[in-house]
Amino acid sequence: MRFYPLILKDKTRVSELERGKISCRVWSTFQAPREDGSLVKLRIQDLPENRRDDAVNLFLKYYIHDETLLKMAGISRNPEAVQEYQLLISQLIKNPSSLTMICCVDEEEGPQIVGVSLMSLIAVERQDLFRTSQPKTDEMRLYLKLEEIFDLRNKMKELQIASFYDDIGLIVHSRFRKLGIASELVKARYMACVAHNVAAIGASLTSLGTEKMAQKNHWHTVKQVRLDELGQHCGATCFDAAVNTIRLVIWKNPEFRTH
Repeated sequence: MRFYPLILKDKTRVSELERGKISCRVWSTFQAPREDGSLVKLRIQDLPENRRDDAVNLFLKYYIHDETLLKMAGISRNPEAVQEYQLLISQLIKNPSSLTMICCVDEEEGPQIVGVSLMSLIAVERQDLFRTSQPKTDEMRLYLKLEEIFDLRNKMKELQIASFYDDIGLIVHSRFRKLGIASELVKARYMACVAHNVAAIGASLTSLGTEKMAQKNHWHTVKQVRLDELGQHCGATCFDAAVNTIRLVIWKNPEFRTH
């Protein structure tokens, strides 16, 4: 595993993260070449409060159409389900236990957000918003049922991990893909995990891109579920997807401090 030294001296504790005391910070800056050969300057930073709606809009514009479980549940086909999902994501982003990072064009005023990473700090002994939500639409009920299959808390208990970052979603704007933005957001997740002294990150791999990143960084697979079996179990519609199997994976923070 390769680490990036930008913030390793930060001694911020998980308890401070839960109380919402982490200030907006820049995790990295980089340049990427466009197809025409020009360079675009980008930066990864925490999400400012006044840009929360912009982050939610990226989830609604791209994520509900691209993410495997959301597609299986049919969220985008029902406007009421879209509204429910929008409310859930908005609540998660506002929650002080969540960490939302963005990739934006490195400009002075009102930079365009072109990528979003959302993780939620989960305590294995407590319920989170996904488990306490009371959905009204069939599509959201099915989506939360699918998500329940990939609940990592029991596995984290077995590993004696009391709290961890749970991946909620990672999105890149369609016009800014193939620029390495997703990889930079994942690097920032590792840095945040070390900086905030969080023991692990958990994620479900639902695309070829996330599969490749997990293999490159030696994530540990704890569960695998075939899409056809998942659809039969939950009564969801299967479709032609980039992956036939969803893997549930864990990355453990080698610098985690117990005291």
